[in-house]
Amino acid sequence: MAFQTLSLFSDSIEDEALIAQRVLDYRINTGTSEDDSTQWLLNSVLSNIDRHTETVEEILLDTDRYPNGFVFKSPILRIGQKKEFPERDLEIKELRDALNSLQYLAQAYAMPSTTSVANPYYQNLELKDIILNALERAYQLGVNEKAHVPHFFPTEEDIAFIKSRPEDESHLSAISLRLFGYYHTVLLMADDLMEAGLLDKHAKTCVRLYSQIFREIGEPIYGMNCPAPDPSLTHYVNTDELIKFEAYVFPLVAILIKNGMYSEATELLHEVNQVLDQSLMPTEAWNGGFKRSGLGFHHSNAYLPVYTGSALAMSSKMVNILHGTEYEVREEVYDNLRNAAMMARVIMNRSVAPVSITGRFGSNNVSTNTASPYLIALLYLAYLPDEEPDRELLSAYARWTDSEEDLQENILPDFLYGGRSAIASSMPYVLHDQSIEDQDLLAISPEGKPQGHWVFPETYLSIHRRDEWMASVKGRGRYVWNAEEGPGQNVYGQQVSDGALLIYSQGSPIISHVGSGYQLDSGWDWYRWPGTTTIHHPMEWASGEEVARTSERLGHNHYYNSEKQRIFSNESIAGGTSLDGQGAFAMRFVDIPLFGGYKTSNLSAYKSYFFFDNKIILLGSDIRGGNREDRVNTTLFQNYLGSDAQNTNENSGDVKVNGVSFDEMSSIGDFGQFKKRLRGPVTITDAFNNGYYIPYNERVFLKMGDQGSLLTQGQRREMSYGYYATCWIDHGIDPEEDDYEVMVLVNGANSIDDVLENPDEYYRVHQNDFRAHVVYDPVSEITGYAIFNGKLREQIADESLALKRSDRPVLAMTRITESGHLELAVTDPDMGWLEDYEVATYDLVVDGLHTRKSVPSQVTLTLNGQWNGELSYDLIAIEAERETTKVSVRCYDGQPTLIQLVEE
Repeated sequence: MAFQTLSLFSDSIEDEALIAQRVLDYRINTGTSEDDSTQWLLNSVLSNIDRHTETVEEILLDTDRYPNGFVFKSPILRIGQKKEFPERDLEIKELRDALNSLQYLAQAYAMPSTTSVANPYYQNLELKDIILNALERAYQLGVNEKAHVPHFFPTEEDIAFIKSRPEDESHLSAISLRLFGYYHTVLLMADDLMEAGLLDKHAKTCVRLYSQIFREIGEPIYGMNCPAPDPSLTHYVNTDELIKFEAYVFPLVAILIKNGMYSEATELLHEVNQVLDQSLMPTEAWNGGFKRSGLGFHHSNAYLPVYTGSALAMSSKMVNILHGTEYEVREEVYDNLRNAAMMARVIMNRSVAPVSITGRFGSNNVSTNTASPYLIALLYLAYLPDEEPDRELLSAYARWTDSEEDLQENILPDFLYGGRSAIASSMPYVLHDQSIEDQDLLAISPEGKPQGHWVFPETYLSIHRRDEWMASVKGRGRYVWNAEEGPGQNVYGQQVSDGALLIYSQGSPIISHVGSGYQLDSGWDWYRWPGTTTIHHPMEWASGEEVARTSERLGHNHYYNSEKQRIFSNESIAGGTSLDGQGAFAMRFVDIPLFGGYKTSNLSAYKSYFFFDNKIILLGSDIRGGNREDRVNTTLFQNYLGSDAQNTNENSGDVKVNGVSFDEMSSIGDFGQFKKRLRGPVTITDAFNNGYYIPYNERVFLKMGDQGSLLTQGQRREMSYGYYATCWIDHGIDPEEDDYEVMVLVNGANSIDDVLENPDEYYRVHQNDFRAHVVYDPVSEITGYAIFNGKLREQIADESLALKRSDRPVLAMTRITESGHLELAVTDPDMGWLEDYEVATYDLVVDGLHTRKSVPSQVTLTLNGQWNGELSYDLIAIEAERETTKVSVRCYDGQPTLIQLVEE
C-alpha cells in the first residue's frame, strides 16, 4: 500500500517506534496525489479551519474570559444527583469544544499539500503560534500535571476528595470522555513543542490525565467503569472504554517515545496488549463486548451502532496498528473482531440498524447514517500491515459501498467523525482508495446480498433477509431488558422490544428508515409499533398546555431510573430458531407498567412470527388483560407518508383494501383523518409495497391522515406531526381470550389479493392457542412450532405433524425430505443464566449476575412415528415407543440445535 511516511521516531526501539510512526501516519497521511478520498479529507479539514480557529481564539486565547484562571474546580454532576458545587457547566463545555477544535488546527498544520489541494496552513508560523499559545493557556487553566479526573459519575468519595484539594488543582470529570483533543494536539505538535522546550510538561500532563481516566501505568485496569466477566481479567474494559482507550492511549505512546520516555511507552504497550486480549474475546451472558454471534453488547444488551460500532472501529484500528509487532493480539481476538464486522452487514441493511437494538439513541434520529464505523472496521481488518488483503472482507466492503451517491453524501463524510471516539484520521480514506484500486488489481467484486435467517438469542432478536430487504423482530423477557432512555432520549420508546416487527425494504438511493416508513420525529405514535400487541396509550396533543401536562405525567425528566427503564420480566419464553434459511420467533408477552407505574397493566399474550422466504405469518393467542381504560391493539403497520397530504414520502405508494385504493374509499373527515373498520377475510396493501392478509379478525381498522405526537426528546415537551397510514387489529378493553392471524407478504403488494382465492397455497395454521403455535409452509415444506408449556400433557393435537410434544418450552422447525429423513431444528430459549428462583434487575446484573455463563439444557421431544439416528453430543438419546419416538437433544446459548433422523 502506497502512502507517505513521516519518519519522526527513533528506530532504537524498533517495535515501539513502528507503532508510534503508524499512529502519526494514520492521523495525518494524505495518501497519493491520485487518491480522491484523501484529497476530500484535506478539503474538509481546510473548509472548517476558520470555525475552529474562532473557537480556540474565543475560549483559550481571550485572557479576559477567565481572569481568575482555574475555573474548572466544580464537578459537573449528572442529572438526578445533588449538586455539591456552583454550576460551571458552560465553562467546562467550552474547554471541551476548544480542545476538540485545537486538534483540527494541529491537523491542518501537520498535513502537507498534495498535487490537487494546496494547504496554506502547512507549517504555517502564525497557526503554530495560535496552537502553542492555546496549549499554554489550557495548561494554565488546569489541563496540567495537577488535574483531577475522577469517574464521569462522581461518587461521594470523589466529591469529598475534590473539596479537600488546593485551589490550584482542577477537576475535569465532566469532560473525561472528551479530552482526547488535547492528546492529539500534543502528538501533532510534538516537534514544535520540543523545540520550544514545552514537550516535557505536556507529555507529563498526558500521563497524569491517563492515570486519572484509567489507572497509573502498570496498575491493573480491572473495574474501570465496568465489572469484568471474571476477577482474573485484570485488564478487561467494556465497549465504551475501548473507544476512549484508542483515543487516549495510542497518541500517548507516540508522545512518550517522542519525549524519550521509552520505559513508560513499553510498559503502556504491554497494557494495551492485555486490554485487547482480555476485552475482545467473545463474552457471555450480560457482559459487554462482542458475542460469538457477532452481536455487540453494552449496558447488558445489544447496542448498535452507538458504543459497539465505534468500539469495533477503534478496536480494529488498534489491532491493525499493533500487527506484526511483539504487541500484536492473539489470532482468536482478530477472528472475533472479524466475525463482528462481518455480522454487522447482516444485522444492518446498509445504513439501517433496527431501531429496537439502538438503545436510547435510535428513536431520536433514524435518518442518521450508521454504517461508517463498521466500514472502517472492515478496512482496518482487511489491510493488516505486510499481509495480503482479506478478499472476503473487501468483497463485503465493496457491496456495502456500491451506491456512489450514498458513499459521497453519507459514508465518506462520516469517516471524519470525531465525537467521543476521535475517529477523525486520514487512514480510512487511504484504505478506501486502496480498496477501489484493488477491486481492479485483484479482481475483487461485491459479494452477493446476505440471504437467510439469523438468531441472536442474547437480545431476543431474529433477522430475516431476502433480496435487498430485511425484517427484524425483537423481544424482551427474563434475560433481556425492555428499553433504555436518558434525558431527552427515547422517552416514549419503551415498547419497541415488545415484539416489534420492522421491515426495511424501500429507500433512495439505498434502503433507509424513512424510506421504509419509519419517521420517528414526525408524529410517530409510540404505542403503535408494528407487530406488537399492546395497550394503545393516547397522546394528548390538543394544546401546548395539555402537551406539557402529558409530558410531565409520563415522567419525561428521569434519568437511569431502574424502575422506569431497563426492566426485565420473568418470562424465559422468547427467542428464535432457524432451518435452511427459514425461521421462527416467539415470545410470551407480559406487559410492563409504563413510567414507574403510571398505569398498571396485566396484559399478556402468546405471540409468534414464522418467516418463510417473503412470507411472515403472525399469530397471537390467549390475549387477555389490560388497564381497564385503554384499548388493546395489535398493530400491523404505521407508515409515514409525508409531512402532510400534499408533501408525501417519495418512496410511498397507494394503500389498498382488497385491491381498491383507500383514497377512493374515503373522504377526509374531521381533523384531516379517515378511519374505516374492516372485517376478515381481507387483504390490505401498505404504502411501502407490503401486502397483508387477515383471514378472520372482525375488528381491523385502517386510518389515514394527519397525526400528532410528542417527540421522544420528552423533556423538551414538543409536538411533532406527520401524515400517516396505520392499520391495527382491535382486541377491545381488557380482552379475555382473543387471538389473531395475519400473513405479511414482503414486497408482495401486487400479488396479495391472490391469497384470497386459495390461502392454503401460501401457508397453513395447524394450531394457535395457549399451548402452541404451529404453521406449515407448502413451498419449503417446513413446519414451524412454538411450544409454550412443557408441563402440559396434550400440546400439539394434529398427529400428522412430526412433533407431538416437548418437556420444555421450545422453538422448533421440521422438514421431511424426499429421501424420508427428518430434519429438525430445536431451540430452548432459556439460556440458563439464572437459577429458577432468581429474577434479574439491571442493578443485580451489574452487581454480580453478569459473571453468569450459559448452561446447556436437555430437551426431550416426542415425535410422531418411528425414527432413529446416530447419537452425538447434540443428539443425546433416542427411545422408540409404540407409535412415537422420544429424542433427547442438547441445547445451548439459545441457538438452534440441528439434527437429522431416519425413518425406521
